[in-house]
Amino acid sequence: LARAHSGIAALTPAAADQASKLAPNCKVAYVGWGVDLNFYPKLPYRPEWLLSCGIANRDFTTLCKAATLSESALKVISPGIQTNLQWTSNVTILDGGEGWHIEERKKFSLQNLIHDHYSRASASMVIMKPDPSEQTANGFTNIMEAMALGLPVIVTKTGAMPGELDVEKSGCGFFVPPEDPGALAMVMDRMASERERARTMGEAGYRLCENHYNLKMMASRLHALFETL
Repeated sequence: LARAHSGIAALTPAAADQASKLAPNCKVAYVGWGVDLNFYPKLPYRPEWLLSCGIANRDFTTLCKAATLSESALKVISPGIQTNLQWTSNVTILDGGEGWHIEERKKFSLQNLIHDHYSRASASMVIMKPDPSEQTANGFTNIMEAMALGLPVIVTKTGAMPGELDVEKSGCGFFVPPEDPGALAMVMDRMASERERARTMGEAGYRLCENHYNLKMMASRLHALFETL
């Protein structure tokens, strides 16, 4: 179907590369991501726990193993409770329900998530299953959400996300290798203990949204694509 399109808007460099291979005669443009900062409240930094609240392709097994090696408080909101995982006492595990936040079957609305969970998080954890072929950018919305709320991020270095945003180079978070609970536990404890540095990382992420990952910039790039069709 890609070959029938007049143009393809790609959200990551990896997606643009894949689209160009699938539809070599189609106009492909990398337009990036944009977040509406007017939607997200500016919350004070009041760190109490590390937060994991993602759904697609999340690696709960590695996260669970890392929690056993860490002393940090961790809150995990997962799509259902996985009975094969045994969480340690430093973890609060919550069933967020299946589906998207706007669906009635979800147990937390986006506003609940922001004001009851993000509001006292020291960092947002985006721990993914390995994706060396860069087929997906699952988790990037989670990263944008955290940055818009002024929170630092801990991100698995896999998939298409690192090619879009180097969280360490930009100063907004830490990378961890996939399926490495030891490395993850070390970063968890570092983020939880170095609170001033974590707060500074959160501020760097927010500025990145102000200057690059916002709707105005994304709309401008998308408009430029439309003008070429």
